[in-house]
Amino acid sequence: MQIKKGLLPLFYLRNILILCILELCLIMNEKVKKCMVFSERETLIKFTEKEISIIKLICEEKSSKEIGELLFLSARTIEGIRSKILDKMKVKTPAGMAIYAIKNNLYN
Repeated sequence: MQIKKGLLPLFYLRNILILCILELCLIMNEKVKKCMVFSERETLIKFTEKEISIIKLICEEKSSKEIGELLFLSARTIEGIRSKILDKMKVKTPAGMAIYAIKNNLYN
């Protein structure tokens, strides 16, 4: 088989095209995967502004009494909200809450 100067055989062009398509699929797959993770996080758990404020204060090691004084709520109310936050996050301790908050950009 004689090849004209400057031309690639159709076989090579087909292989190059297949490789380009595979590369594009891999790139798109990564972008889609990142979007899916973000949207899952966004839709699975929604926190109110008050809950986010309390999460931040808990991460700063404030007690329920201190948080209550800062937010003009009773310590008992803070305990109730704290309990709901722990349930939403599916964690058991304030340390677990802090880890969750940092991983999910709720606290810096």
